[in-house]
Amino acid sequence: MKSVASTSSDSSSSSVAPSPLPSGEYEVFLSFRGPDVRNTFADHLYTFLSRSKIRTFRDNEELHKGEEISPGLLRAIGESKIYIPIFPGREL
Repeated sequence: MKSVASTSSDSSSSSVAPSPLPSGEYEVFLSFRGPDVRNTFADHLYTFLSRSKIRTFRDNEELHKGEEISPGLLRAIGESKIYIPIFPGREL
């Protein structure tokens, strides 16, 4: 199984020290928007995946409408094998 990489310095979730994969791929990319999702469900899911030794990408920065996606974020999206979009209940 691949090791977990934490892209967050958030102290609210435990993370395992990152160890890069030869290909640089992530197994899972979490896609969400807003602090209400980030600080609740997305954080719990990220913590669970990390503890399960699944290399998961979670962006530290909030991308605002109209902003350009950074090259690092585009690379993480392209390298991920599974995408998990998380929608807050009020937007469904």
